[in-house]
Amino acid sequence: MRALLLASFVFILAVAAPTPSPAQTREQGGLTESESRQLYREFSEIRSFGVIAISLLGDAEKIGLRQKELLDLIRSRYKTYFKEIPYEDLTRDPDTLMNLVVSRDREIGNITFRVWVIGEDYPVVYHIRCDAGNFDNPSIYTEEVLGHGTAATAPENVRNIVGEMMSELAASFFKSRSSDG
Repeated sequence: MRALLLASFVFILAVAAPTPSPAQTREQGGLTESESRQLYREFSEIRSFGVIAISLLGDAEKIGLRQKELLDLIRSRYKTYFKEIPYEDLTRDPDTLMNLVVSRDREIGNITFRVWVIGEDYPVVYHIRCDAGNFDNPSIYTEEVLGHGTAATAPENVRNIVGEMMSELAASFFKSRSSDG
């Protein structure tokens, strides 16, 4: 039941997520604090996070990627980069989660990743997407990476990219909430 609810939630986020604006698709690190505050201003309403999830599609598991391992990596990076923002796993409470979705809550955030892999040997092509937002707008922040490699190199590349995406997300999140400038 929990897995079905989580899969449904990730699907709803993927379908409901708006197409990123040109400003969202340009390199995140190049934004000034003022630009970041304007682009990601909705982050200022988030008081805690309630969902951190990842879905693997295509041949991801065939090349050795494991959902639990990647989720543990994301949660570990969350603890490192978002120390001052509480996290409570709301996927363990389907009623509360559904109420937040229905009410379009803006104070509890979510972070979702999708890793799609095509190919089992060479070339292995992967697409990684990170969305972060709240239950009103699940894609306040979107970052996507397309890469390729072999079955031997792609899993480590994916893990590194996911870790870097968490770092970039944290930088944008906190830059948007800063009161300087």
